[in-house]
Amino acid sequence: MKNTLLLAFTAALLGCSGNMVTLYQGDTFWEQGEYSEAIDIYYKLANDEQNPQAMTSLGLAYYNGQGVTRDYGEASHWFKRAAELGDPRGQYWYGKCFAQGKGVTLDYQEAAAWFTLSANQHYAPAQYEIGWANHTGKGVPRDNTQAVSWWIQASNAGDAEAQNALANAYNKGEGIEPSKEQAAKYWRLAAEQGVLESQLNLARLLSEDTGAMRNDQEAARWWLQAAKQGDAEAQYRAGYAYGEGQGFLKDEEEALIWYKKSADQEYMKAQTAMGLAFLHGKGLPKNPQQAFSWFRLSALKGDPIAQYHVGQAYYDGHGIAKDPAQALEWWRLAADQDLPEAYYALGNAYYKGVGVKKDLREAKGWFERAADQGYDLAFERLDEINSRR
Repeated sequence: MKNTLLLAFTAALLGCSGNMVTLYQGDTFWEQGEYSEAIDIYYKLANDEQNPQAMTSLGLAYYNGQGVTRDYGEASHWFKRAAELGDPRGQYWYGKCFAQGKGVTLDYQEAAAWFTLSANQHYAPAQYEIGWANHTGKGVPRDNTQAVSWWIQASNAGDAEAQNALANAYNKGEGIEPSKEQAAKYWRLAAEQGVLESQLNLARLLSEDTGAMRNDQEAARWWLQAAKQGDAEAQYRAGYAYGEGQGFLKDEEEALIWYKKSADQEYMKAQTAMGLAFLHGKGLPKNPQQAFSWFRLSALKGDPIAQYHVGQAYYDGHGIAKDPAQALEWWRLAADQDLPEAYYALGNAYYKGVGVKKDLREAKGWFERAADQGYDLAFERLDEINSRR
C-alpha cells in the first residue's frame, strides 16, 4: 500500500509544473529506498530545469548502481554537467572520477583542479582530497603545509577523514609542529565518527605512551570499538585488556572471545594467546592438543613465545609425541629472537643431556644468556654448575 501511494504521488508530481517538483521530494524518495521514483524526479529537474544538484544525484545513482545499472561513464557525464554549473558536490565527484579513472581517463591534475574548485566553495570532502593531493604530490606540487591548511578547514567542518589526516600530520610533524596532544585530539574526533585508523592510532598512543597521556581505560575502549569493526590487532588487544584486567575488569571468558576472533583471522599473537588459554585453562578447560595446535600455527609465523612452547610440548610430550630433537630445533628458533625462556631450555637440555650430549660448558653459556635477562631459574643452574668446581 505504501509503495502504491508513493508511485501515485510521484506520478502526480511529475504531471505538475516544474516548480512543483523539488529536489527535496526526490531526496525523500531516495532516503526511503524508493530509488526509481527519486531518479524520475532527478531526471526531470536535471533536464527541464538544469538543476545541478539533481545532476549530481543522478551521477551518484549511476556511480553506486542504486536504482540503475552501475555505469561510471554515465556517472561522470552527470557529474561533469553539475560541475560545470558550479555545484561543489558535482565538482568533488567529477574530481573523484579523474582521481580513480572511473568513466574518464585517470588524470591527477584534472582531479586536483576540480577538487580545488569545490574546496574553494567550502565543500569539506573536497578540502580533504585537495589536501591529500598536496600531501602526496599527485596533480599538484607536494606541499605538506598547504595540505594541513586544507585539512584544518575540513576538520573544522567535521570531516572525519580530514581529522584523521590532520592527526597523522601532528603525530609525524608533517607540515605542522608535532604535537601528541593535538594528534590525540583529532584522532579522537575521527574515532568518534567511526574511522578505524583513528581508533587504532589513538588506542596505541594511549596504551603505549610512557608519560602523562597513557590511559589504559580509554585505550581499551578504543581497542574494543576497533575490534567490533573486525580489525584483528584490535581484537587481540581487546582480548588482552580483558584477560589482564588492563582498562577493563578482568574477564577471561570475554578475553577468549576476542582472542578467538583475532586468531581466526590468523593474527599471530592471538594464536599464541589461544595456545596459552588451552595450556593453562584460562576461560576454558585445559587441552594440551589444542594448545599445541595453536602454538604451532603462531610458531610457524615466527612468534618466539609460541616457538618456545612448541619446543616445550615436544620436550614434555604434552599434546604431541615426545621428541627432544624437535624440541631443540624450536627452542633454537626462539633463542635466535632473544627469548630468555628458550636460552634456559637449551641450557637445561645440555645440562641434563636430553636430546643432545651432556655438555656443562655449553649449558653454562645458555644459562648465562638467560641470566643476563634476569631469568631467575638460570641463576640457580649457574650456582649448581659453579659449585661443582
